[in-house]
Amino acid sequence: MTKIDQTYQQIASYLSGNLLKEEAAEFETWLSAASKEEKALFEATRKLWEKAADEEITTFKPDVDRALEQMTIKRQFRKQPKHSSWRIAAVISTLIAAAVILFFLSNDSPEITKLAQNEIEKVELPDGSEIWLSPGSTITYPDQFKKNREVHLSGKAFFEVAKMNGQPFTVFAANTKTQVLGTSFNLESGDDGQVAIQVTTGKVAFSEIDKAEPIYLTPGNQAKYLPKRTEKILTDKIENENYRAWQTKVITFQNTSASTVFETLGEYYQTHFEVSEELSKCRFTTSFENQKLQEVLEILEITGNLTITQTTNGYQITGPACN
Repeated sequence: MTKIDQTYQQIASYLSGNLLKEEAAEFETWLSAASKEEKALFEATRKLWEKAADEEITTFKPDVDRALEQMTIKRQFRKQPKHSSWRIAAVISTLIAAAVILFFLSNDSPEITKLAQNEIEKVELPDGSEIWLSPGSTITYPDQFKKNREVHLSGKAFFEVAKMNGQPFTVFAANTKTQVLGTSFNLESGDDGQVAIQVTTGKVAFSEIDKAEPIYLTPGNQAKYLPKRTEKILTDKIENENYRAWQTKVITFQNTSASTVFETLGEYYQTHFEVSEELSKCRFTTSFENQKLQEVLEILEITGNLTITQTTNGYQITGPACN
C-alpha cells in the first residue's frame, strides 16, 4: 500500500465514523500537524464526502468493483487477516470512499482548484463573480454552477459576488459558512481553524457550518470565528480599514496610533516591528501605494522623526515621545 493510499484510507475511516474514540483523537492530532499536501487531501475528500451525502444523489449506484480496481484495494485486502476488526472497518470505509470517488468521476461538473503561489491571483467564476486570492491561498469551485453556488476557501481572499436570480452564493472556510446573494467581503481562514470576515458591501450571513441561525453582517462590520472559545463568533465594527491592503496595494492611516500603524505594516510586509513605549501616544496620517518596505520606512523616519533600526527579528522603532 502506498503512503497516499494509506492516508486516504485513514481519512475515509475518519469521515465514515469507523474509528474508535481514541483512534479518532489520534487522527485529529495527526491532521493538526499534517503537511499542506495531506491537509489538502483531507479537505478534498471531505468536500467529496459532503457531496456524496447530498439528497440530489440518493439514486446514485456506484460500481464498487470498478472503484476498488482503480484504487488497487482488492489486492491489498486479500492480505488482511480474516478475523480483524480493522479489516471490517477498512472495507466499509473503503467502499464508501470508492463510492465518493466514482460520484466525483461521474459528476457532470468537475471541480477546479486555483492556487495563488507567489502573487495575488484573480479568479473569475462561472457566474461572473470575481475572487482575488492572497499568495498561498486556494479556492475550489465547480466548472459550472447548477443548483448551488458553492466554493471552498483555504487562506485569504476578497470576493465580489455577482447576483444570479436570487440564488445564494456560499463560501465554506474551515468550520464556517458565509452566504450572500450579491456583495463584496474579505474572508480569511487560518491553519488554526480561526476565520475572519470583513464586509465591504451588501449583507452577509456568517455561521458555523452545523448551526442553523447565522449572524448577519453589514458594511463596516466584521466577525471572527474562534473554535476554541465557548462563544465562538465575535462581532464588532471594522476599526482598521486596511483589511484589503493586501489586495489593493494601498495602505492608509488617518490619525492612527503608532502601534496600529506598525502592526498593519508588519502584517502587510510580513515582518515584525517592536515599537518603543515613548511612541504610545503618537499618531500618524499618511498613505502608501504599492511601495517597497524600505521606501515606507524612510518616509516614516523623516516625517515622523523616528529612528528605525533593523534587528535579527525585524525592526525596532524609537523616537521622541508625543504629547
